[in-house]
Amino acid sequence: KLSSLYTDIVSVVRIGHPARILDSVLNTCLESLIRGRGGRGGQAPNDDKQLVDDIRAEIQHHLRLLNNNNKRAKLDKQQRYAIYSELKQLRKDLRKYEQRMVANILNHADVIACTLCGASRSELRDLQFDLCIVDEAAQSLEVACWTAMLKAKKVILCGDHRQLPPTVKSVQAKELSFTLFD
Repeated sequence: KLSSLYTDIVSVVRIGHPARILDSVLNTCLESLIRGRGGRGGQAPNDDKQLVDDIRAEIQHHLRLLNNNNKRAKLDKQQRYAIYSELKQLRKDLRKYEQRMVANILNHADVIACTLCGASRSELRDLQFDLCIVDEAAQSLEVACWTAMLKAKKVILCGDHRQLPPTVKSVQAKELSFTLFD
């Protein structure tokens, strides 16, 4: 379990939607680490985090100006255009700094945990790993395992080959329902 692996010695980053992660490991979630609410794992540098926080605050300020425009004094077309242009640039800068923070967090992590589908995320595209562990490999489609396995020098498959096979509902996809244990 990820919660027992996470210690002060090992830097763990969990990639996945925060709403689908147990509270006990939420501090290892990539999103929590970016927002500065995470634990030790590959924490974002304070400079980048402060810059991202400042950009977010400025975006909120500009959005409030546009929302208040409907309630109070009207902004003319040129002023609205200037605000929208500034918002576009701020969002572009925000993406750039967040991507830099993500790369830094992932590059400094000892362990990156994700689902097989999560292994295909753009944040992991250029990363290579020493080891890939596929849990419940007997219930995973072979084709789903390859994305993760091709990123690693060594692979460990865990699972009971006598358990239920993967669930494939599509008749056309039945031919793809093989596991690595078959």
